[in-house]
Amino acid sequence: MERVSNIKPGVSVIVCCYNSAKRLPETVQHLAYQKLSPEIKWEIFIIDNASTDNTSQVAQKEWEKYGLSVPFKVLSEKRQGSRVAREKGIRESQYQYLLFCDDDNWLAPDYLQKAFRIMEKNQAIGALGGRGIAYSNVELPEWFQNYKPYYAVNEQGEQSGELSAKHAYLYGAGMVIRKEAYHSLIKKGFQPDMPGRIGKKLNSGEDNELCYAVRLSGYKLYYERSMTFRHFICKERLNLTHLTKLLRDIHYSSAWLIPYVKVLKGKKMGSTTWYIDQIFKTYCVGRAFFKVVFYKYYFKHLTLALINLKAERASWLSLLHQRKSYRKRYEKALNLKG
Repeated sequence: MERVSNIKPGVSVIVCCYNSAKRLPETVQHLAYQKLSPEIKWEIFIIDNASTDNTSQVAQKEWEKYGLSVPFKVLSEKRQGSRVAREKGIRESQYQYLLFCDDDNWLAPDYLQKAFRIMEKNQAIGALGGRGIAYSNVELPEWFQNYKPYYAVNEQGEQSGELSAKHAYLYGAGMVIRKEAYHSLIKKGFQPDMPGRIGKKLNSGEDNELCYAVRLSGYKLYYERSMTFRHFICKERLNLTHLTKLLRDIHYSSAWLIPYVKVLKGKKMGSTTWYIDQIFKTYCVGRAFFKVVFYKYYFKHLTLALINLKAERASWLSLLHQRKSYRKRYEKALNLKG
């Protein structure tokens, strides 16, 4: 891939926030501790996504403690949704590489430096991800190990390198996007369906959708496990009520993106495809119900079996809601192919 000449080399960090006043100080501190070579330019955008607390003031006050000359802007986006908040940051950014840092991501000091070097070295990389490490101020529950991917703290590949599996994607926490890749999607008419998190709602899928679109446009996904960050998980997110909502919303969103995966796998969309897929989803719900009945053979607790059933039901409902739009969104994804 050739570089577009009018995009400046450097890194634009975009931090989307909703009522993040309590979480931001540590996140901003870790950004201030980044160690970059003098020739690497960078900037930070804090996007206040319709917060009702003093997120903006906390962000500005915290950054001023470090006395750095790195451009730091706090922007307001009244429309709720992590996707539109990121888009606000992208429009304001001036550099080639867009780093999505969540308000609870504590980047290692060399994160930006490594990201820049890797993206510069391989122009075919459209999106780059690092390795999240769980961190909390309370003990992680026994069930957490089996649900790490849902908290964006798992290994994203067996080793560093390209993610070549057709269904592969990177989680949005700590993800770096090549602006040229993003602009190429916009030129092709890319209009994402997934809004991302809206307030306290755990909507997801915007990261998956962007990764799928980037791959369809001809770019590669790359995982670098030496790029690390600590993902702070507060105690309110480590209970089974939150886990239920998290899995339910993620499964609903994932099913909504099936047309992208079909295009990536080179599968055709026929007149009976939706019906066949819906039958399979019905089977998955039945299988999940079976695991509830015989939960002792599959789960340590009945509650986890019920959570699994609710997640499969959400996936089934998602596909059910797509009956009229399934083929249309398949064709939409097909049009993105490079």
